[in-house]
Amino acid sequence: FICKWAITRSTQKVLEPSCGDGNFIESAIRRFQALGVPKNKLFGLIKGIELIEDEAEKSKGRAAKYGLNSTTILNADFFDYISNANGEAHFDVVIGNPPFIRYQNFPEEHRQVAFKMMQEMNLHPNKLTNIWVPFLVISASKLNRFGKLAMVIPAELFQVKYAAETRVFLSKFFSRITIVTFKKLVFADIQQEIVLLL
Repeated sequence: FICKWAITRSTQKVLEPSCGDGNFIESAIRRFQALGVPKNKLFGLIKGIELIEDEAEKSKGRAAKYGLNSTTILNADFFDYISNANGEAHFDVVIGNPPFIRYQNFPEEHRQVAFKMMQEMNLHPNKLTNIWVPFLVISASKLNRFGKLAMVIPAELFQVKYAAETRVFLSKFFSRITIVTFKKLVFADIQQEIVLLL
């Protein structure tokens, strides 16, 4: 659903900032195929980034099934990747399901880079900030002018104080926002209430 909503043209550049084992990557590839993109024209349309090496390898394997080489998926820290891109990393679409990790479990080396980038955007993360917040706002900041973002986000976006600044940022940054909510938990093994942020 997310890929179908977000990817509407055969030339869009797509980012998945925390691609895990490649569920969204494979869905994006299939979406491009449904839009008529031949296998030999997929290269360069999708960029997946994943910190955990084993997960990145799974994602690379899934992309390889469709003929995409290993540079489609980077085994790297998303925040390092963006901070070292010198303003060159911009996308038409951002999709994904960012990690939900509390401040104290967010490794210091990655947290420092993420929080510095947020501060450069005039945002003020604190010790309550969950990692999904910098993933969301920094990904959004890397969209082209008419870009679209579609992410699975905790419903706490609307409930917790530490996300108040994020709510304001989103309302000012995007010209239109759609929130899809659910009457029951979507993921059986995860006791986290989520929404789709479009």
